[in-house]
Amino acid sequence: MVIGLQMFIHGRWACLPVAQGLYRRKSKNKPNQNDDTQQPEVPFASKIEIAVRLINRIRTHIVAPTLVIADSWFGVKPLIDGLQKNPIKGPVHILSRLRINASLYDYPEPKTSKSRGRPRKYGAKLPPIPELAATLKAKSKQAVIFIYGKERNCCYSEKVCLSHALRRKVKVVFIYSKNVRVFPLITTDLSLTAEQMIEYYSARWKIESGFKELKHELGALDNQARKRDSVENHFSLCCLAMTLTWIHAMKQDKAPPRYHPKPHCASYSFSDARKQIEREYIKPINLSGF
Repeated sequence: MVIGLQMFIHGRWACLPVAQGLYRRKSKNKPNQNDDTQQPEVPFASKIEIAVRLINRIRTHIVAPTLVIADSWFGVKPLIDGLQKNPIKGPVHILSRLRINASLYDYPEPKTSKSRGRPRKYGAKLPPIPELAATLKAKSKQAVIFIYGKERNCCYSEKVCLSHALRRKVKVVFIYSKNVRVFPLITTDLSLTAEQMIEYYSARWKIESGFKELKHELGALDNQARKRDSVENHFSLCCLAMTLTWIHAMKQDKAPPRYHPKPHCASYSFSDARKQIEREYIKPINLSGF
């Protein structure tokens, strides 16, 4: 599991990995006490617990509001509760894809007369996600948003409501495409605009690209060690190399030149930033004297 910072570097988004944690499945077999070569058992931690620990470790060094961008699997109540229970100062919110079976509610109506019982937490239940998106499409808006490296025309609608799964107020954005497919987003940060939500979540794809770059460009999976510390150290060094490469590109006055120019892609890639370091700092070896 990798946690990174999303940075906008020379006209494109990039993911800078800054923390990683190794997830181990919960073992059902008891370790053999007579085996001296076996490593000590590590206490089991779920993926949500590992994510909370890594994000809080980063937040200790960054005094700023934190927006966690995750897929629908991680955008759940245990994640946001674990982050908000930490004594670290500064607000923290999540931005995720809304699950198709999510339950959304309207705001409750204020009590006009004195009656028994506490006020209602939720109002009327909203229709299912597909029906709600179809209803709000009549009030949709058009905007030009930076999505996947290009300025694209986007049609969307938004609504502020209550989420039963997250137990708090949320903002929901429905993105409409040409093939009538709806892409729903949800965030706990009500100050974000719909355009910001769409652009930030589209930048999450660079996390998936970062995994590919770690594997193929830096050889994060080429380690043949079997010990836990060796595997973690090798992967941490690959993440460090990737982050330093992006920092070097960020400090330059302009974007690195394309090593293999493509007519349909104007932005540079991670390999271009790596090639620039190679051209600047690795000098060719002169073998004329041998």
